[in-house]
Amino acid sequence: MYRANEPIDGGQNQNAATVPGVVARPRAIRDHLTPILDDLNPGIVAPEIQAAHFELKPVMFNMLNSIGQFGGSPHEDARQHIHAFLEVCDSFRQQGAHEDVLKLKLFPYSLRD
Repeated sequence: MYRANEPIDGGQNQNAATVPGVVARPRAIRDHLTPILDDLNPGIVAPEIQAAHFELKPVMFNMLNSIGQFGGSPHEDARQHIHAFLEVCDSFRQQGAHEDVLKLKLFPYSLRD
């Protein structure tokens, strides 16, 4: 039986950290390789859309196709792609929608692979 604040290995591993009230259990190596994503912050959160009617119009996709999709190959320039993408996005405005919403919605369509 495991007890809190008592090393699992009977004191053989002097580096084992003990946390009061937490029962230490042995973990397989694969468990250390799997990331723990329970409390992960997604980082990018799209602002809420205040518009009564928000849609991505076909002309937006046509303009994105005109600049080409970015795939990450060595002969492609990521900075040039971002610059062209921002120019396309800046040509559109939708009442009640923050400009970042449009960029976040359209950006995945500017990529391939």
